[in-house]
Amino acid sequence: MDYTTAPILTWMGTDFSSYDGGITYGCNLTETPGVDFIFTTYVIGDDTIPPALVDLSFTPDTINVGGGDQIVTFTWELTDELACVEYATLRLKSPSDGQYRDTHANVSYLISGDMNNGVFESTATFPQYSEVGVWYIEFVYLIDSLNNSQYLYKADLKAIGIATEITVIIQ
Repeated sequence: MDYTTAPILTWMGTDFSSYDGGITYGCNLTETPGVDFIFTTYVIGDDTIPPALVDLSFTPDTINVGGGDQIVTFTWELTDELACVEYATLRLKSPSDGQYRDTHANVSYLISGDMNNGVFESTATFPQYSEVGVWYIEFVYLIDSLNNSQYLYKADLKAIGIATEITVIIQ
């Protein structure tokens, strides 16, 4: 993305999720010592398209909760052509649908790229003695800085080749 257009706003802070400037059409995220981030917006054009999930993977795909809590690490590749990815969330449901675990991706979890095309890493903790069986991703929710959003459900994820199940055992 070309950010040669003069910025209309530079906002410094520790939490840009509360920012509601009304005309955020593109972004650039910059690290500055003593400030969690600098969020600069650019007028690029209108944006009515939600962020896209390019890829999602997790490891391990089988966990043993008999000996203690277990952590599953999720790697997300997210894009948003104009506005920035604000955040993404994922919900895992147990076989009985009685338990769930959520994990989130936002600027704090960015490991490469930027908020328009980045790779994020997050975790979900399964407490000791969580329900055994095959847990599944119920949904992924994506939203950008303009509140364009979409839900992707298990069938949507499978259709784009994303694994949706984690096996929980007790041994």
